[in-house]
Amino acid sequence: GLVTTVDLLFGAGDTEGIDFTTPPPAQVIFAANELTAEVVFTIFNDDIVELDEQFTLTIDTVDNGTKTDGLIDDGLGGFLTVFDQTTITIVDDDTATITFIETDLTVAEDVATGYVEYTVHISNAVENDVQFFVTSADGTSLVVDNASDENTDNDYTSVNELVTFTNSITPAADQTFQVFITDDNKLELDEIFNLYMNTLTAGGLESKITLGSPVSNPAQVTITDEDTAVISFVSDDLSVTEDNGATVTFNIQIDDGSGGAITLAKDVSFSVSTADGTSIVDRNATVADNDYTAKTEQFTFAGSADADLATGIQNFVITINNDDKLELDEVFNVFMSQLAANGLDSKITLSHPITEPDSNNWAQATITDELDTANITFLNSNITVNEQAGAIALLTVQIDKAIAENVSFDLFTQDGTATDQLTDDDYSSDRQTFTFLGTPDTDVVPGVKTFVVNITNDNK
Repeated sequence: GLVTTVDLLFGAGDTEGIDFTTPPPAQVIFAANELTAEVVFTIFNDDIVELDEQFTLTIDTVDNGTKTDGLIDDGLGGFLTVFDQTTITIVDDDTATITFIETDLTVAEDVATGYVEYTVHISNAVENDVQFFVTSADGTSLVVDNASDENTDNDYTSVNELVTFTNSITPAADQTFQVFITDDNKLELDEIFNLYMNTLTAGGLESKITLGSPVSNPAQVTITDEDTAVISFVSDDLSVTEDNGATVTFNIQIDDGSGGAITLAKDVSFSVSTADGTSIVDRNATVADNDYTAKTEQFTFAGSADADLATGIQNFVITINNDDKLELDEVFNVFMSQLAANGLDSKITLSHPITEPDSNNWAQATITDELDTANITFLNSNITVNEQAGAIALLTVQIDKAIAENVSFDLFTQDGTATDQLTDDDYSSDRQTFTFLGTPDTDVVPGVKTFVVNITNDNK
């Protein structure tokens, strides 16, 4: 036997030099009497995601032999098909995953930049350009509140962003994009919306690339709401004149605490109640004295997740009771309690709560008693007394209305045609102070007062 030398031609096909650690040899040698010879080459195992690649090896010249392409006698009465060229396929088993660096981000509604930024990463290099869309979607949580885009509640501006990783032999640089957040004056709970990847194109490599956050498993953004609100009386110090049919109305508003308008994502309920006055300076109106009608009323500022409803003004109307009692101006209080705001409670302040340690900080109404008057009169303004031993003139004085305060006055004698002991001694002059006692908590008219004048019996 002879040594056979075979020269090979390498057809690169769609491979590149980078695909081989050791390229195919240009020649192989069959030892004497050997029927096979190995063609040895090494494929470079890289991490690049690529299509399967092919190259060819062709028998060019044979020393001490001939090349054949076709059918040959197999020596056993049959035939073999042989080729002078072979095609070799390099099957690529690399894959890549596209992910968000963070799949659960939190952003304040009033973020200084106005947006939340997401970063997208691809795990391996890809020989073709890779494109896909990142799309926003309103939240779908059954547990927390959901944000919605400009088409509904305008919590954020929707995106449908085309992202491209250009072809490379090393992993492409991360890509970033922004979602703009709307800073509104709506009082709401933290809300979420979603971001998902879709519509992948990669020049035939789509089956080897995984979108880490598809529509079935989106990334999530939480918008935290920094807004707060105050429920307050438009005026917390009112006056009303006691009269038939009189009422006093406290107007109640909700705003941002500085007079700025707000809207609500949830219904906000609370109660407003009256309470007897607690002043140590003024007189206090009381239910016991029937100065006003006690009242507790619940109010609700309506909210809406998907609309910006005007909050308006709530009116707390209190009935003032008119009596004939002569009294000073009196005060009673009005306070707020029982806030129920569907989770927004910690963001809302009641300006005049029942828990205020100093009740003088409650709202106050003053009842002015400007229409009532009283008369102090003699029951017997013209009496006749016979001059005799022990004779007296008895004068009775009354007040015609109930009074809340003590009323003092003087009664005294004055000469007419009769003169006192300093002149003709017809009677004994006198001066006395009387007091009708006031009753703050009843409408009882005080009893009469009696003024006694002694008559002098002479023989004149």
